[in-house]
Amino acid sequence: MTETKLALASLVPYRDYQIASRSLARRLGITLPLAVYAMAAGETISTETASRTRLLQCLDGVLTVDFTDHSTTVESGTLLVIPAGTPHALRAAQPCKFMQIESEERDDLH
Repeated sequence: MTETKLALASLVPYRDYQIASRSLARRLGITLPLAVYAMAAGETISTETASRTRLLQCLDGVLTVDFTDHSTTVESGTLLVIPAGTPHALRAAQPCKFMQIESEERDDLH
């Protein structure tokens, strides 16, 4: 197999008043969910709770993550780890691009 390089921020364009996304798992031949998102300013993703730990890597702009009891911002170049089972919502006060990876569950932790 040959190596693959991806310019992540250029894979998904900004679209006015929309959230665009692109799944990369199939393209890369991996089983873990991996996607890149572009959120226009003012867009949100409503509260959800994932069964897997999520890694959010901000690629451009600033992403705000709202938890039940607080909010945090994720700037470009920063990685945020959201543990499995943690309710969270996403919002972009300005245009924002990020990559989301979901971890594989480990049996040895139970």
